[in-house]
Amino acid sequence: MKGVGVDAEGSAESLISLWDENLFKVHSCISNKRCIILVGELFSVKKYVAFCNVYAPNFENERRSLWDFLVVSQGSLQVPWCLGRDFNTILDPSKRNSGLINMGSIWFFNDFILKAQVIDLPA
Repeated sequence: MKGVGVDAEGSAESLISLWDENLFKVHSCISNKRCIILVGELFSVKKYVAFCNVYAPNFENERRSLWDFLVVSQGSLQVPWCLGRDFNTILDPSKRNSGLINMGSIWFFNDFILKAQVIDLPA
């Protein structure tokens, strides 16, 4: 088992990504305080892919910067990617249990999803 971590900002202590070298060989890593992107060979499908681990900030303007960074990174990688973790926003206002709904945040997140060509897989 191998791993890489970064010190995160905000309430999180850190962000870490782990992988099994028998399944995935990392060739490059892009990271900042909000995400870790691992690019490498996924042996089961014999293809290069990227895995992106995200901890989005609570503040809208910082999230927008992260979405922009991820769109640019994804576009430059030219490989399929898997994106996951904590986005600190929602796609659909009906999913909100309580509190105020920030429609701007939902709009910017949906815009990111479209630009990055992300498919939201069902749980």
